Amino acid sequence: MRRWARFGVASLLTLFVLAANAQTRAWLDRDRIALGETPTLNIQADQAPATGPDYSPLLRDFDVSGNSSSRQFELVNGVASQHMLFAVALQPKREGLLANAVTSSRRERRRVASYLHDGPVQELAGLAFSLAPVADDAASRGAEREATVVRTVIDRLRGTVRDLRALLVDLHPPTLASAGLDAALRDLVSPLSARGTKVELRVDGDERLDPDTQALVYRVAQEAVRNVIGYADASNVSVEVGVVDSTARLLVADDGRGFGPAPGSGQVPDSQGDDDGPQDLDGTDSQDS
Repeated sequence: MRRWARFGVASLLTLFVLAANAQTRAWLDRDRIALGETPTLNIQADQAPATGPDYSPLLRDFDVSGNSSSRQFELVNGVASQHMLFAVALQPKREGLLANAVTSSRRERRRVASYLHDGPVQELAGLAFSLAPVADDAASRGAEREATVVRTVIDRLRGTVRDLRALLVDLHPPTLASAGLDAALRDLVSPLSARGTKVELRVDGDERLDPDTQALVYRVAQEAVRNVIGYADASNVSVEVGVVDSTARLLVADDGRGFGPAPGSGQVPDSQGDDDGPQDLDGTDSQDS
């Protein structure tokens, strides 16, 4: 939404200056616009047409309302001047697009997870099951080499099934929808506990979050935990989720290795794989090493 505001203000100023040849400046009443908020656009000019600013460049992206104007006089070093101040409320017409994008992403994950579970995972598991008698028959005939080859194929098939089932949980954790964020996060950190890492998990107020926000918090926590497992070699990990009003705060901390530039590259490794970020629901993230 901030991109729309900047574009609209720039277009409006251009039309205003061309029409009136005036010194004009414009600003919003806040530095940051959250989803659902209605900012006020202020426009100040030392000259102005009788009809006021032309708001038509904004109408494609905003509903314009609450138009007001005032005339201000100044006396500086004995020189009098006057300028007009206009104010108008802007309601973004496209505020639902961000939320819709997150919802669509969640539905697509669920669709892909369902397809993998009902299709490739079942096929591979069935193939591994059907090959087991073939290996036993080869062994009973004394064809140990043949039996070994078949058993190797079975082991690889079963390993692929395990990997795909883990991917299913990553794509669409079943406990998130059925039992909520707290239970899903407990499942998420369970591999750390199984490795002997001491895990402290605190979740407060998650029932006040809508499903899309819970899914987003889970995705961010998932990426952070994945980095801990892959790179940190930590002995202690803390995951905290707190909710104040409608804002969720996630903190993942560990006592493992920090991150820094790769040798000779001058670049800090970036997180890979998950393109759903806090920005999708007007959020922010930060990382400290």
